[in-house]
Amino acid sequence: DTRDGGIRLTTRLDPAGLTAGMDTEITVCCVRLPLNSQANDPRFLIWAPRGALLAQMANSPLVPLQQIKSVPGIVRGNYWQGTRLAFDPPVAFSQTTITLSLETAQDLSDEALITVYMPGITRVVDRDGAASFTTSGSDWMLFQDEGFWNVTESSFTVALRPDAVLAAGRVVELRTLPSEFTLPIGLPANNAEFLVQARSSDGVDEI
Repeated sequence: DTRDGGIRLTTRLDPAGLTAGMDTEITVCCVRLPLNSQANDPRFLIWAPRGALLAQMANSPLVPLQQIKSVPGIVRGNYWQGTRLAFDPPVAFSQTTITLSLETAQDLSDEALITVYMPGITRVVDRDGAASFTTSGSDWMLFQDEGFWNVTESSFTVALRPDAVLAAGRVVELRTLPSEFTLPIGLPANNAEFLVQARSSDGVDEI
């Protein structure tokens, strides 16, 4: 029921519905899980009210509303713990250095591709191709030497090195070279069109 998030099942009278002392397993298909949930979440409840026919029978059972005794935890899928984009200088039509700060909530490995989409940003050399970037400290050991700029998508992609693992909770900064990109006439703060994603090394699967 989309109104209360409940699933209603009706037992049959003949043969009799559920037998006392006997486990009954029911498989329900095609439902969408919540984003996350703790193990044995108290919000998962079960009850058995009297049906229209059972109400006519003497001593008909009624199971009061109670918490389901065993519910597995639901772990949130892969996501970014934190992302931040900065421009230096942040001036309209200026050539700028772009800094992308990333913190992932799970490990990334297997030469994963990280792509940031920046509509409105243009490259001074307006063509697809390799684009250099720098990092802080030893973070350069995580990434392959060059990124890739896609003119059509206004996207910049970097790849992890073979055997490198970007650990969950580790914050990394990627910086483009000075004066390689140009800002538009204006951009709103926290532009919802600026996106970042991670994909498999072949670009097929979204991580």
